[in-house]
Amino acid sequence: MALRRVGIYSIGFAITFTLLGVGVMGISRFFIVNRELFAALSGLVLVVMALFILFGHKIKKLSFMYAQKKFTVDINKVGYGEVTPFVLGAANAFPGRRVLAQYLELF
Repeated sequence: MALRRVGIYSIGFAITFTLLGVGVMGISRFFIVNRELFAALSGLVLVVMALFILFGHKIKKLSFMYAQKKFTVDINKVGYGEVTPFVLGAANAFPGRRVLAQYLELF
């Protein structure tokens, strides 16, 4: 049973890593072509975020953004089915995106 979970974990890891690689290559070309537009947009987003940090607490409609929310998972209720190792493998593949970012710097 443990070997089966290791296999499912590995499949989730491999599928996520492959999809990230394929997706990032396609998206990176779009960003490279529109580099100047995204530089201007990112500057605008930075200014908006700074204004939100400075003045966001004064706007009553945005008070929900400052509320604390908790997310807990009771593993006894969820259990260890076939999906759990797959999801864990997929989630652990996301830190590998740093490797993809270094690869994209070559282009």
